Amino acid sequence: GSASGILLNVKEEVTCPICLELLTEPLSLHCGHSFCQACITANHKKSMLYKEGERSCPVCRISYQPENIQPNRHVANIVEKLREVKLSPEEGQ
Repeated sequence: GSASGILLNVKEEVTCPICLELLTEPLSLHCGHSFCQACITANHKKSMLYKEGERSCPVCRISYQPENIQPNRHVANIVEKLREVKLSPEEGQ
C-alpha cells in the first residue's frame, strides 16, 4: 500500500464519470454520484431532448430532480489538494 496507490484511489473517487477528468465545481446527485457542473448540465440538456424530461444519473440511471443537486464542497476540497500535489515537481507522472 504505497502513497501513490492511495493517491490513485482517491483520484478515481473524484474523477467525473462523464469527462473522466478531475471534477470541476462538483455537483452531487442524491444517489451519491458526483459530476462536473458543466458535464451534468450538458447531460440535462441531452436527457431533456431524448427522454421527455426524465433526468437520470448517467452512472446508475436513478432519476432525479434538479432541486436534488447539491454542490459537493467536500469533493471540491479533495480535488484542490490533488491539484496541488500534481503541480509539485517531485511527482513525475
